[in-house]
Amino acid sequence: MRDDPASPVRLLHPGDPLLAGLPRPPEVIAQRFAAGHRCFGIDVKGEFAGCIWIARDVYNEDEVRCQFRLSDNLPNENRPSDNRRNVWDFDVYVAPRFRTGRTLARLWKGVDKQLVAEGVAWTTSRIGLYNPASVAAHERLGARLLGTACFLVLGPWQLSWLPRAPYLHLSLHRGQVPSLALAPPP
Repeated sequence: MRDDPASPVRLLHPGDPLLAGLPRPPEVIAQRFAAGHRCFGIDVKGEFAGCIWIARDVYNEDEVRCQFRLSDNLPNENRPSDNRRNVWDFDVYVAPRFRTGRTLARLWKGVDKQLVAEGVAWTTSRIGLYNPASVAAHERLGARLLGTACFLVLGPWQLSWLPRAPYLHLSLHRGQVPSLALAPPP
């Protein structure tokens, strides 16, 4: 797919006017930037069309209580654990009027180009199985399943079934969060 000069992908910064098109509360956006996450946005002829957020090293899930720790390899492997090649992508959003075109593909192409330039080889994300359109879109882009986690939330309680240690985690309040190490496939 050729680049479209009318649809540039660029790194957005706090206060960027393009962020006004993202339907997220301003305090959520500010919190993401404060955590060091980056937002790549795409516009079509100056109109916000979508964005992808990228986190390095640690991502604290905002829909359930879980911390995902990223590395190039799992701690039990016989290699140093660092994280130069793996990032977390989240809140991949395309405005409704741009969902039937090539906006998502152009957005990912632009983000991928930047990440490859930084030496990143993998992006990791959580995709809800209740969203088959997102699962299908990620599969078309070459996504691979790393594991399946299940969360049952009842008021302040949360029971987590995880694909690796701690496997089962019971949170009785918001301060108790399971931490899950993730690495790309070998």
